[in-house]
Amino acid sequence: LSPDALVEVSNRGTDEAIAAARASAARIAKTRPSEERVDLDAQIRVVHGRETVASTEGTSFEQACADFARFIGRLEKEGGMQRAGASLP
Repeated sequence: LSPDALVEVSNRGTDEAIAAARASAARIAKTRPSEERVDLDAQIRVVHGRETVASTEGTSFEQACADFARFIGRLEKEGGMQRAGASLP
């Protein structure tokens, strides 16, 4: 996460950004979840408005991921979020 990398990503055109996102999604789809416990030695908190959606504080990274996935599922059910790429050309 360097300034140069941020500038490069920020200056992409729409078509290039969409192509990069699709390539990234395709790579992710081919990976298998780790069987090992993830220890980032960090506290991570995902906040939406005033709601803490997920946190590693007092729990595991895996539990925070599950909490975040539940939140995304809830948003999708409520219609507050489109699936990634659903409206892309």
